[in-house]
Amino acid sequence: MTGTSGASGTSGAGGAGGGSGPAADEGWRRVDPRTVWLTAVLTGGAVCGAAVPATVVLGRDIGFGAALSWVLPVAALLILLSPLTGLLHRRSVRYRITDEFVEVRVDLVLSSGRKLRRERLRTVDVTAGPLHRLFRLAELTAGTGQGGEDNKERVKLAPLNRHEAERLRRSLLNQPEPETAVAGPHLLAAIDWSWLRYAPVSFAAPAIGAVVVGLALRVVGRFDLEESALEYVAGVLGDGGIWPAVLVLVAAGLAVGMLGSLVWFVEQWWDYRLEREPGGTTLLCRRGLFTTRSVSIEQRRLRGVDVAEPLGSRPFGAARVDAVGTGIRTGDDDKKAAGYGTLLPAAPRETADRVAASVLREEAGPLAVPLRAHPAAARRKRVVWAVTAVPALCLTTTLVGAALPGALPPATWVAVWTVAVVLSPAAVLLGLDAYRSLGHALSGAYVVIRSGTLTRRTVALQRSGVIGWKIRQSVFQRRAGLISVTALTPAGSGAYTVRDTAEADGIGFAGTAVPGLLDQFLAPSDSRPNGPDS
Repeated sequence: MTGTSGASGTSGAGGAGGGSGPAADEGWRRVDPRTVWLTAVLTGGAVCGAAVPATVVLGRDIGFGAALSWVLPVAALLILLSPLTGLLHRRSVRYRITDEFVEVRVDLVLSSGRKLRRERLRTVDVTAGPLHRLFRLAELTAGTGQGGEDNKERVKLAPLNRHEAERLRRSLLNQPEPETAVAGPHLLAAIDWSWLRYAPVSFAAPAIGAVVVGLALRVVGRFDLEESALEYVAGVLGDGGIWPAVLVLVAAGLAVGMLGSLVWFVEQWWDYRLEREPGGTTLLCRRGLFTTRSVSIEQRRLRGVDVAEPLGSRPFGAARVDAVGTGIRTGDDDKKAAGYGTLLPAAPRETADRVAASVLREEAGPLAVPLRAHPAAARRKRVVWAVTAVPALCLTTTLVGAALPGALPPATWVAVWTVAVVLSPAAVLLGLDAYRSLGHALSGAYVVIRSGTLTRRTVALQRSGVIGWKIRQSVFQRRAGLISVTALTPAGSGAYTVRDTAEADGIGFAGTAVPGLLDQFLAPSDSRPNGPDS
């Protein structure tokens, strides 16, 4: 639900949406008056954006002039009525923040509301898009970090005066006002534009390129331009066949994706600053060009850090730092939460280690400890899977193609198995890289776990944040003497696994990390668990 927030007060904690009369309205406030004009601009932009394709589609059937005669009056009417939508929003949404609760109430045909206890709040963040910044407004989102996609454990207070939003953020996190703070924030990291060189080698580049190429193909198909486009490509490439056209398309997509990744990095990380606020209880990450973001993470909720090294940027020595904490949204919880807990963008590994140590308040970062290598059987397992996976996929493709009605041309089968021959060595290299990425260690108050190949992740997790261990051993692992040990925690992704380590080493690691936690599952004279899970 969308609402707005009021100043901290001492009014009663009456239920949101309940009651009537003066007593029930005590302390409630309405949204910022500028929401009327913000809504008008947003609606006007949406109407204009929809009017163009509507005119083109109608113009094909009834003519361009007749289409305009229908579309323009309707668009003008919707734009004129848009301020009424903003006014209705302002009249229907009310809010208040008491000593105990954050409350939002919506009174339309039916009344509804949401109320969160302040003591349960884990995140309070401020976001301002381009239009919000134009009107000097912002959105404040407060939540417990447990809501998921249904947002039942979050309230969005929007729009607020941007200064009021910042004041409320400090108030809800019990931060001192700037004039009463004994010292300014402590800077942990700031943007270095030399990091921009890592953007084109990230996974975002091919993803953006694929999206752009896909949109271009849809536009070509929508306006029936396929034949013209094919004739143009054929004229440029001559009689070289389809493969040059495919290669040109892939190269164009990658070029567009690399350019798009640069633009995306600038928009996301413009004016980036990671600070520890006065009092040392909260980390604050500010960033964004068109849409500014201010993400707060309480230090006491932080349970560790996750240093991610994507495959594309790893050869260049780049790494990203994510927070591992309770109440921090992840992409699995909310589609809009991707990157929500990122504390540092792709930067040199030395910078990532330094920032990780500063975030954890450790002089010598726990990630600097040497990691224990895993048995050779773990390497053999990954290489075998890599060698068999590509031929198995190609064989499945061949069988499915043979079962389809109509014979596929021989060139198709040649292409499939050529791809298998080319990809098999690459798969083996990925398998060897996956083995080199394995490792685990104990470093002071932290357990350190590393794994992954497409994205190698090294997690430093507080031992006190581990609430349980899950020990698994498949049939293949049992034959090879391997075991996987998973640390369970309410923070971050909830589980971090030491994959394919020796049986005694894995159980000893878990037992030493949190003494006594596994004792009830182990036989007195045996270091092995009683069952596959514990």
